[in-house]
Amino acid sequence: MQARLRESAESVLRQHDKNKNGVLERDEIAQAPPWIKDADQNRDGTVSRDELTAKLAEFGRNRGEWGRGGPNSSANPASTRKTSYRFLTAAERLPTGLPDWFTPKDKNQDGQVTMAEWIRFWSDEAAAEFAERDLNGDGIIVAAEALAFDRKNR
Repeated sequence: MQARLRESAESVLRQHDKNKNGVLERDEIAQAPPWIKDADQNRDGTVSRDELTAKLAEFGRNRGEWGRGGPNSSANPASTRKTSYRFLTAAERLPTGLPDWFTPKDKNQDGQVTMAEWIRFWSDEAAAEFAERDLNGDGIIVAAEALAFDRKNR
């Protein structure tokens, strides 16, 4: 973990150290993201690799407190609670009220049903059932089509 933090600090240093002297000086800090200024722990007007490493470690400890200027920045001081950045899967975003057949047919849980998911072995009857539900004829049954078909056939 510490090695990764050092590598990240070195990367930030390489990116912003215009005169390549191994530290960020006032003019370089002024053109860098705001959180880098906060990394100057000893307030000497420069930011060393060790100070950047310490700041990045702090970001890791406070990773739910992200503001506009970077993690735990003064740009968003009110943000003190941890926030989840987990995205919902396609299956979790499906609307309620879908017909009972939709979810089991959606084998890969991508929120849509293809012909390959609809049938294991080709038959004209199965293809006709699929085509009847594929309202726009694009070869994919999405949730809106399943709901519309279900409403129409109740």
